[in-house]
Amino acid sequence: MNPKLLFGLALILSGGLFGCSITRPSLNWPVCYDCEKGPTHLFISREAQTLDYYTNGVPDWNVDLHIPAAKISSSATEVLGVVGGLRVVQVRLILKDLYYTDAMMILEEVETGRFLPVYVQDYNQQVRRPVTTTIAEAQNKLSIIAGMNYAGTGHFKTRYKIILVPKRDPEVSGPSD
Repeated sequence: MNPKLLFGLALILSGGLFGCSITRPSLNWPVCYDCEKGPTHLFISREAQTLDYYTNGVPDWNVDLHIPAAKISSSATEVLGVVGGLRVVQVRLILKDLYYTDAMMILEEVETGRFLPVYVQDYNQQVRRPVTTTIAEAQNKLSIIAGMNYAGTGHFKTRYKIILVPKRDPEVSGPSD
């Protein structure tokens, strides 16, 4: 068989010719960012941070909490589960001196002691409130349902399904009612 044909076939099957990769994670980390203007999917640097980074300050990519700059009056952290030996935590921030009164983040530990956000909500408690986060663990996979209830809208709500599997980008689907 022709060596050029074999090389070309190998390139196509490996995804090298078209730049495809099914199993490798993307260069940037996907984040579902849910604010009152509507949900947005962000892609941020894969540079994981300590938990203190998220509980004592506001990341640069969270633009709604930078203009004007949010001040954190308190924070609370809760472990939601463990996937692949690494924790998934929920962090709630109580804010002051701006329209948003609270922020909630679901963070995935990607290496021991270092986290990346998966889902972020900024909200004013008079307009929206987070729903109770539900978690299901099965076969090294964590499924989380998170979202918001809107005040004064006849119980309008949004829900997101978050699937976390070790060594893979998070999958977030939604919003749904």
